[in-house]
Amino acid sequence: MAQQEKRLIGSLYGSANTPVDIPKLVDLFKTGRLPLHKPLGERYELSAINEAYAAPSRGATGRAVIIPDGAVSGRPRARRD
Repeated sequence: MAQQEKRLIGSLYGSANTPVDIPKLVDLFKTGRLPLHKPLGERYELSAINEAYAAPSRGATGRAVIIPDGAVSGRPRARRD
């Protein structure tokens, strides 16, 4: 068996040019040409995590979004114990 030199080359962010690419992606999102919300599915509170996990087997589409229990607009609500 012949020996061969091998070389492993890693990549960072898929070899993207981040100083150029990230501002372009942000601009596309701001102008509505990069709809990042489309792959998202239903929102579930953390207490319903089992329901979220089972949703794809029931035919749900998109990625489930898990939010903290009692969260309103992304902000945790004060608890009344």
